Amino acid sequence: MISCDVCGGTKATDTLRILKKCLSCGHIYAPLDLTLDEAKKVYSEDFFMGDAYFDYVAESISLRRNFELRNKELKPFMKPNSKSLLDVGCAHGFYVQEASNLVEDAVGIDIASSAVEYGKRELNLNLKSGDLLDHDFGKKQFDVVTMWDTIEHLNSPSAYIRKIRKLTKPSGVFAFTTGNIASPLARLRRSNWRMIHVPAHLHYFTPATARKLLEDNGFKICEIHHNGIFRTLGNISHNLFVLRMNAAFIHKMIEVFGLSHLNCYMNTFDIMTVIARKE
Repeated sequence: MISCDVCGGTKATDTLRILKKCLSCGHIYAPLDLTLDEAKKVYSEDFFMGDAYFDYVAESISLRRNFELRNKELKPFMKPNSKSLLDVGCAHGFYVQEASNLVEDAVGIDIASSAVEYGKRELNLNLKSGDLLDHDFGKKQFDVVTMWDTIEHLNSPSAYIRKIRKLTKPSGVFAFTTGNIASPLARLRRSNWRMIHVPAHLHYFTPATARKLLEDNGFKICEIHHNGIFRTLGNISHNLFVLRMNAAFIHKMIEVFGLSHLNCYMNTFDIMTVIARKE
């Protein structure tokens, strides 16, 4: 049996058809143990073109607006002399590019090699291809570490949090976004909640389990709030009509009428931003 990554508990009950719920701390997770090679297959080019996103590069219109919001949320918690930032799960590097408005030295890392190569080639960014757990940054530490929409994908979030703590300067900031499975929408949708997406999403946090994970690994919570996001109508329709409802013709009509690029903002209060400081 796979133990709970948040508390180490070994007793769990079935929940939401395909998931497990830890009987000790309540953390919900998929009972899978993916190897790095298996994870790399999940995050191939298809993941960014049809599987999880309609077209990730085209979606950069909305992604950049989301990252502008993340920067505004981060800035009040950053020390005035903050100069370096590491983005874990950087994909094509759109946030690393946006982070240049916050710091002088922005670096990204991701196991999706094709996405990383795009960012290096097309955007001239400092991106690393590989797993954070295996990458050697030497003695380098960062003022800020971010992990946007990534922690739910990780085999062992606690292992990454421990590595991130080593890479974070004293009193540095760590921030991430992820779904909140305790939110009203997630409770209403239950196993049909859009964030339940195995094997891409392996961990399903609540504010309480996110807090426990961080505090048990040397971080103090500064703030947890529910943030809205921008998405193009093309990506929304792809996720809804192609991936969920088997009604691809509606998505096709949106494309035909030239509406795919329209940018929409929404807050369904089931995505949370967690900002913490290294103790």
